[in-house]
Amino acid sequence: MRRIEGNKWMRIDEETLPLVIDAIEQLKGNSISVRPKKITVALIEKFLNLPCKRMSYLPMCKAEIEKHRENREQYWAREVTWAVNKLKMENLPVNYTRIKVLTNMRKENMKACIPYISDRNLRQAMYKML
Repeated sequence: MRRIEGNKWMRIDEETLPLVIDAIEQLKGNSISVRPKKITVALIEKFLNLPCKRMSYLPMCKAEIEKHRENREQYWAREVTWAVNKLKMENLPVNYTRIKVLTNMRKENMKACIPYISDRNLRQAMYKML
């Protein structure tokens, strides 16, 4: 395998950055039909069919991924919000059991993510539900 010079990595980084940004938006699941995923370097590499550890050579792409990095509770909050919105869209009752089935989360994990839910009404409803 040939070694790629530093200036070529910069060009590859610049060319890959728009693909990374697009992949992040798709994987975040901003629509109700798509379940959100936790954004990680490995997930983006897999989604873009890049070799493992490629991002270590692409600092701009890696920095963009790090901007969207979230802890476990923040991801869970996004997933609970998605589940509630999906249930509302399908005109199904919103309750703990239905959210649990959609998200596959334990009760203690749902409790841990409540402070990170951005919608105040949903946050209060989750406190009452749990």
